[in-house]
Amino acid sequence: PECPKVHSLTMREEYESASQKRDYHFEEEVLEFLGSFLRDNERKIEGNKKRLELTDETPEMETKAQEIHELAVQIGEKVAKAEALGAEGKVDESLAVMSEVEEIKAKKKAAEDEYHAIIPRHTVQQQKLRACEVCGAFLSMY
Repeated sequence: PECPKVHSLTMREEYESASQKRDYHFEEEVLEFLGSFLRDNERKIEGNKKRLELTDETPEMETKAQEIHELAVQIGEKVAKAEALGAEGKVDESLAVMSEVEEIKAKKKAAEDEYHAIIPRHTVQQQKLRACEVCGAFLSMY
């Protein structure tokens, strides 16, 4: 019986010369695969961004959602600052920063209440989402 494998002398010579140079052309295949993966992912990200743009959000709702997001970021920064001050032994300054955090939390709560008041009734149950810039997943704004 004949061997089912290919015994081409040309292929054998190419293999031997490539093995001496350690050039197996795997890198090209991997780069091609990764390139197609990146293109698919970028297409997914753009598609999800377009889907979010098609929602019936008014500019007023968008502005209010952005304000809520910025207040949440400020809260996080202030809490980190207060923790750092507390770790340095500056308790009074840390407490002052925490009182600022409470004020910002109150502003955030008021902004969230205003946001929920302007949302159309049919979208009350939906979350405000954004598309992740890396993987395209939908992430909550708050």
